[in-house]
Amino acid sequence: MSESEWKKGLYYLGMKELEDWLPWKAANIRRLIRTGKIKGKKIKGYWLVRIKDLYKFLGQKYEDME
Repeated sequence: MSESEWKKGLYYLGMKELEDWLPWKAANIRRLIRTGKIKGKKIKGYWLVRIKDLYKFLGQKYEDME
């Protein structure tokens, strides 16, 4: 991931990382990203999602998750 993408708050949301972080919600979150309910961009086969958007969707403040 490039530094400019990182500065924009984009994060590679891979299957393994998501399974480790939120195993009980991983499948649902991946589906919601693919269907567009959570904003994301697909670049070279990988989904990039703004962490703030993901936390907002989960109903938690970004500052609380740092």
